[in-house]
Amino acid sequence: MVVVVTILPATPTPTTAQSLLPPRLALPGCPDHCGNLTIPYPFGIGDGCYLRRQFNITCNYSTQPPTAFLITSNLEITNISPYDGELQMLQSGASDCYDARGNSTEWSSAWFDMPPPYTISETKNVFVAVGCDTLAFFIGYRDEEEYTTGYIDECKAPISCSMGTCINIPGSYNCIKDNGRAKLSLLVIISLGQGSNFLAAALIR
Repeated sequence: MVVVVTILPATPTPTTAQSLLPPRLALPGCPDHCGNLTIPYPFGIGDGCYLRRQFNITCNYSTQPPTAFLITSNLEITNISPYDGELQMLQSGASDCYDARGNSTEWSSAWFDMPPPYTISETKNVFVAVGCDTLAFFIGYRDEEEYTTGYIDECKAPISCSMGTCINIPGSYNCIKDNGRAKLSLLVIISLGQGSNFLAAALIR
């Protein structure tokens, strides 16, 4: 299962006049495309083509069309919108599969580690779990703080929302966090009882 994850670099919001201007092209002598993806500055492919390391794009030319990845990660970039301060990336979903007898046959989590100035958009992603008798968690780490969102009835660990707002809704809760610039690591963990055959948890745009 592949999902789209939106990442927000902490960049200034453009004025109305600026938003009407075309995106800045790549630096002279630098590639401005990786396959079908436009690579605008401050992003760039190769040394001397990006503003700083966090904007380094690796282009895999062995695929057709070529695919772009952030820095040296396995996070494939599908869109770059500098004026919105957004990257859209592909991320595998987590899964937990059982056979007819309730024995676990497959389990996988999904995680990625983003350096500053990136963080997850709290308005353009939705955390979804599919299945019966399900329990799914979205866990994020920024510095020493742990942020948790999941499909349970209430916030069992209020400290997880110590720097945000805990919102309880039937069957789940959500911790609303600020878009800080610190390093952010994310992990999706899922589990379910023997009454289900499959559960998928994902971030979708």
